[in-house]
Amino acid sequence: MRYRSLRSFPACLFLTFEGGFDLDETAVGTRVVHTERFRFFAPWRWVMEPFLREWLARDVREEMGRLKTLIEAEHLARPAQRAFPRNDAKPAP
Repeated sequence: MRYRSLRSFPACLFLTFEGGFDLDETAVGTRVVHTERFRFFAPWRWVMEPFLREWLARDVREEMGRLKTLIEAEHLARPAQRAFPRNDAKPAP
C-alpha cells in the first residue's frame, strides 16, 4: 500500500509527503516495513527535518507496537486465516 500528499495549498509551499506499508508473510509471522518520507522545501527544511527526524523515529516505533498488538489479536481470534491475505487469496465466505 502506498500513499502520498495531494498538491494542495498551503502544504504545497512547504512539503511533499509519501509513505506506505509492505507486508511479507514469513515462517514466524508478518514482517511489516513502514515508510514515511517528508520532503520540506527550503527554508523549512533546515528547521523541520531535524525536529521531525527524532519525532518520527519515536512515533513509528510506537505505531509498530500498536500494529503488532492488532495483528496478534486478529491472529488469535481467527488462527485459520491470515491477518493480511495475499493478493491471490480468495476472501473468506
